[in-house]
Amino acid sequence: AWGRLADPAQGVELLTTDDWSRARSLATEMEALHARRQWLTDQVTRAALAMIDRDPSLLSDHHALVLSHPSWPSGISGIVAGRLAERFGKPAVLIASAPGQLARGSGRSVPGVDLVRALTECAPLLETFGGHVGAAGFTIKPVSVNRLRTALSQAVAGQVGPAPDQEQTIDAYVELEDLTDDLVADISRLAPFGPGNPPLAFAVLDLRLVGESTIGRAAKHRRLTVEDRQGSTRTVFWWHGADRQLPQGRFDLALRIRASDFRGNSEVQIEWLNARERVEPAIEAARQPPLTVRDYRGEPAPEIVLSALRAEGDTQVWSEGIG
Repeated sequence: AWGRLADPAQGVELLTTDDWSRARSLATEMEALHARRQWLTDQVTRAALAMIDRDPSLLSDHHALVLSHPSWPSGISGIVAGRLAERFGKPAVLIASAPGQLARGSGRSVPGVDLVRALTECAPLLETFGGHVGAAGFTIKPVSVNRLRTALSQAVAGQVGPAPDQEQTIDAYVELEDLTDDLVADISRLAPFGPGNPPLAFAVLDLRLVGESTIGRAAKHRRLTVEDRQGSTRTVFWWHGADRQLPQGRFDLALRIRASDFRGNSEVQIEWLNARERVEPAIEAARQPPLTVRDYRGEPAPEIVLSALRAEGDTQVWSEGIG
């Protein structure tokens, strides 16, 4: 191997062949670790969604989503919690509860909920905890997880109160044909998303439904096919939307897009956020006032009649040439 070289003129030490070899090896190792981390994240996300499918009350009966499993790796639980909080619009906590050890939890919040404040109210159940408004971690005895689910839900409910009517924020209006891999790649440059940097929401106007089916083990989700005025169609997924009312006519759709590699196929996944039915403006024919025609050709004093007609306002006068 070459020795380390130096450029005295520049005062810079140059990399040798061995240095480059080690750098390439380290880069390959980091790529492998990243790929494994991404695979684990996807696996835990799917497992968490399957857990909700099996027991919908975990989501529907609580103001915070608390899920626990002994085999979940604690290193990626915060990432998955963030995905779930984003998807369901409520704080989410994932707990890795390995047997014989303190369980470790990671949580992510949503705008309007201070997660550390909520955990502070649950402090008697926790061994340790810390974090900030949007993200927090803690340790807990496994036997206390169910009690934490109830306590955290109550603490979050005390912050949010009754759910207000929410307006859907739209970042950009697009066409169906704009929802491409390139757009997903551009959006990914804005990541990570979370409190203070919410994920982007788009809207496509004037669509109609041309197909729909329920999916999932418990048929809780919908796969919808929408069509625009140009005849382009796309598949849209409405998570936990199987029991929601579909638009009856043409509608505008708020959506979010992400990359999906389901079953090894890379594609753009479109997710239903909200919709509003279009109200076409009524077209009324202009109604003209009745037209009255008066003939003054035999009038002996036409100048006086003309002055009176001008005083009436909306009057048109036609006269023949004087021979």
